[in-house]
Order: sequence, then structure tokens, then C-alpha cells
Amino acid sequence: MTRIVLTVLIATTVGLTLGCSDMFDTTAQAQDSHSASSGHDHDDDDHGHAHASETDDDHAHETGAVAEDGHDHEEGEHPFVMVTQWSDGMELFMEYPVLVAGEGGRFIIHLTHLDNFQPVREGNVELIFRDSHGHGFTVNESTLLREGIFTPTVEIDHAGQFDFTLIYTGENCEAAFDIDGFVVAQTEHDLPDPSEPDDNLITFLKEQQWKIPFATNKAELRPMRSAVSGVATIGSPPDASYTLVAPVAGVVSSDYAPASGQIVSEGDVLLTLLPQIDTGGSWVDVQAQLEQASSDWDRAQRLFAQNAISEREYDQIRLHYETLQTGLDSATGKSSDARFMLRAPVSATVAECLITPGEAVEVGQPLIRLVQRDYYRVTAHMYELPEGGAESISGMSLYLPGMDKSPVVFNDIDPVASPVIVDRATQTIPVQLDIIDSSTQLQLGQRVRVDLYGSVNQNSLTVPESSIFLDEGMDVVYVQVSGESFEKRIVVTGARDGGWVVINGDIRPGEYAVSTGGYHVKLASMSGAIGHGHAH
Repeated sequence: MTRIVLTVLIATTVGLTLGCSDMFDTTAQAQDSHSASSGHDHDDDDHGHAHASETDDDHAHETGAVAEDGHDHEEGEHPFVMVTQWSDGMELFMEYPVLVAGEGGRFIIHLTHLDNFQPVREGNVELIFRDSHGHGFTVNESTLLREGIFTPTVEIDHAGQFDFTLIYTGENCEAAFDIDGFVVAQTEHDLPDPSEPDDNLITFLKEQQWKIPFATNKAELRPMRSAVSGVATIGSPPDASYTLVAPVAGVVSSDYAPASGQIVSEGDVLLTLLPQIDTGGSWVDVQAQLEQASSDWDRAQRLFAQNAISEREYDQIRLHYETLQTGLDSATGKSSDARFMLRAPVSATVAECLITPGEAVEVGQPLIRLVQRDYYRVTAHMYELPEGGAESISGMSLYLPGMDKSPVVFNDIDPVASPVIVDRATQTIPVQLDIIDSSTQLQLGQRVRVDLYGSVNQNSLTVPESSIFLDEGMDVVYVQVSGESFEKRIVVTGARDGGWVVINGDIRPGEYAVSTGGYHVKLASMSGAIGHGHAH
């Protein structure tokens, strides 16, 4: 196998990702170098190496500087080059020493899946080099030093400029990373001079990123809607609420009573009532009332069959007879079925059970309140409305407890009416909106923060809300300038829409902001290991 060594002067990205994504994203590449001693070696158990800064003053994604770890360049020492590229499906972070012709060096290749930010766990890397005369050289490595890391050795026996392509194949995914402009030095005297490291960078290793929930998102331009904030109460619309009342006077059976919050289906038995007889006199009077009710019931059946009475009259006579008969059977113990079963008219949630087992109830007394599932009325208490008034409301976000940076977004909303009256007690404008939500995250009676959105504005630079951190009273974003180097950038936040927030500050479209695991990067910035060499 031919061994090759390269150094980077200019890098451009051309790539293709197959399997992971249809096209390679050519928007981002970071690259830098630093000097390291002969202690920068890798064995089968560890690969200690010193890192330095990987960006220039304007935070470009593509640089060709060679940085130093703080001491003079001595004979036998070679600067290290760092290359970071992102595709739609994979991130490459690669380090290697700048070598001269005829000397070998080990490339340290970190590969991360961007769908879950986990390291590759199998596969093969192929390093293809081509000199200015079209001669090609290839190095293959299929053995992982550990999860996510390949360490092929590369050597070339003549100096010159080379094109370099790295191809990863494995795990039903193929990704290609192309970098032009690699140069092999003729002698050590031809090596580039190292530059000073950037002490403002935060070091957070790949091995640390892979062990925690971690993710980045591009800062990007997107259409953002104006938003105003308020407090909302979660309720149910009147047509989605049902109050079940006692059809007869009686006693609630001690067998069962539903609990608040219980989900019931249409037809489920909610309560059992044992009817009571209002005698108004002697036992003889009760029997006489039952005989009269039975006679009325027989007559009503004949008349109803001839369409001589209305359905309402028919039902009233039937209920009166059944109530007396059931009550008498219950009192005498003649039948175990002498009871009324109160059933759920629709599939719903029990909002409130208003009685207790064993309680005596009167006719028409409310027993249970049901609310239809998935159908809510949100009352937003607002000090101001979006530009254009309530008619311009195009959506809203609800910030549930524990989800301050990941709101539940609703774009399909139905305003009930245009608010015209300010609530005297709260001095707010009540805005009622009906929504459908099957996630079961919303709780009736809950009070949460709400953002109401107006019309769509022009494109604005945004990052996820979870990328914003408060640091010494200022909003900051942690930007990944290369695979293991991050920079804290101060920003000013603006409108929020659907989990995204408008930002202004020292960050450009296409740069990667940490959206998950940012607190760990913040802790790393406070640990003192910033912009200095370290071992994995």
C-alpha cells in the first residue's frame, strides 16, 4: 500500500452524499493547523493530541492557517492540520500532521451522523489523492480505533500539490468529502510557519459530544411572523362539554364512580342509580300509583303506534312508569336489575365528578361533567394584539411546563370572535381560540405562556430557541467553528415563531449553533480548558 502525506493551503468543498442524503451540502468547511510535539501519537488504546484554534477573525468556515501550541518550531516537529466539513447527513472532523515527502503520518478521522449526532460504528474510509500529473494514490482503512474514529497512516514519496477526496462507506450510508489544494513539502524547511492559537475558543471533544444528547442547527434565513406574548388558560368549548344529570331521584351506588381526568368511551357505564320512591303516603298509595302508571304506559304504547301522541309524551309516560317500577323492585328486593345505568354519550374525559358513592340525588341534579377529547378552547389574556388585530392571528405557540424552549405550535386555529372589551380585573384583552390537539399534553384549567402570531414578515436570521443562553445578563449562542471548537457569540433576540427566534449579532447564515447540549459547552467554557491542547 502506498502511503501519502499532505498539507493544506487552500480548501474548497465539493461533495456527494449517497444513502444518508441525496446531495452533499457544500456550505460549510473549517480547517486549521497547529504545531505538535512528537507526543502526538495514537496507539490502540488512546490517541492523545493537542488542539488549537480553528478559525480566523471573521469566523470563516474555510481557512488555511497553521496554528502553534505556544512554543518555537523545532526540527522534528510538524504542525497539525484540522479539517471540518458538514454534509446533509454527516460531519467530518479530521486531524493530521503536515508531512514532508517520504515521511508518513497518521490521519485522525472523526465521523458523526447528523440525524442523531452519534459516531459511526462500522464501515470503511477511502482516502484518494491525485497529483498535478494525474497520478492517483489510495489508502483504505476499515478498522475503527474506537467508535467514530479511523486512523489510517498516509505517506507519499514526492512533493507537490494534490487533490484529496475522503469517502466513507458503511451503515447503509455513503458520504464523500472533497478538498482541493493539498501540498506535500519537499523538506522540513518548507513547512508553513505556525500561527498563534485563538484562546477564546472553547474545546469540547467529539468523545464528549457523542456521550450526551447533542445537536447543532444552522443559523438560517426563514420567514418569521410578528408575535406578542401573554398568558393563556386551557378550557373546552361549550359544544364540547357535557353535564350529565340524574334522570330520577335515587341513591348513587357504592360500586363505582369515575375519577376526574379519566378517559371514557361512548357507552361506558359511569354511574349506577338506585331509584327512590316518593310515596307521599302509605304503601297502598305507592301500589296504586304504580298501577295507574302501568295503565298509562299501556295506553301510551297503543296511541304512539297510531301516531296519536308525540314522542316526547311517550317518553315521559314510559320514564314515570319505569321509575316507579324500578323503585318498588329495589325496595322489595325482587330484582337485581332495579337500577339506572348512566352511560357516557360520547368518548370524552371526565372533567369533574360532582357526587360521591352512597349520596342521595334529586331529579335533574348534575352528576358528572364530561369534555370532548382533543378539542380545546384557549383563552389568551393579552396586553396587546399582533399588528392587524385579532383577524390577523395566523397561529400560536403554547409554552407548557418543562418545555420553555420547545413550545407546542398550532397553525390551524379558529378564532371564536374578535375581542372588543378589555377585562376590568386583569386589564387584558381576552382572545378565544379553538384548537384540536391529540397529543394529550394539554390539561384543562392549565395556565401557560402563549405567543400569538400575526402576518408573515420578511426573512430573518434565526436559530432554535434552545440555542439561546443567558450569560452575565446577555443572550449568547455557542457556534461550532470546527469539529471540537466552539465560540461564544453575543446576540440580540427578536421575534419568536414556532420554536425559532430571530437574532442579530456576530453570526452568519450557514454557521452551526448548538441547539442541544449547549449547557455542557457552557460548562466547558468555564473549566479553563479553552483554546489549549488536550488529549482524548
